[in-house]
Amino acid sequence: MMVYTTPDFWVAISFFIVVGMSYKRVVKFFLNILDSRAETIRNKLDTARLLREEAQQIFAEYQRKQRDMIRDAEEIISHACAEAERQKTEALSELERVTQGRTTQALSRIAQAETQAIEEVRSLIVNIVIGATRRVLAENMDRERGGAFIDKTIQELPLRLGNG
Repeated sequence: MMVYTTPDFWVAISFFIVVGMSYKRVVKFFLNILDSRAETIRNKLDTARLLREEAQQIFAEYQRKQRDMIRDAEEIISHACAEAERQKTEALSELERVTQGRTTQALSRIAQAETQAIEEVRSLIVNIVIGATRRVLAENMDRERGGAFIDKTIQELPLRLGNG
């Protein structure tokens, strides 16, 4: 029997002809699907690449801002330390000035008190000497000799006060 005469052969041939004729369409259909899928993937990759670049730019910008803020913070801290040191120096200077002024005042008061004490002691000694002199004079002198002694002492008083 011949193979060309069987219906199976002709069905197979028809099948291959139909498949061959539709092969281009099926392949084209699948290629279109694959091309659109590839285009979608390509678009997503491009979008992802753009987003990645934008994220890198934003990240770089924030890193720059962070460096700027750190530098600003360091400048502020440096300025604050310098200002604190200046204020400390100024406060120490003011304290030294006030202490010096109070020391000067205290020394002045001490000198005044010392001078006053010396004057009080001198006055007391003078009063004691005058009292003792009166007693001695009252006991040892009469009126005539006393008057002459007082006149002589009054005349010598400017000389004694100038020297002593």
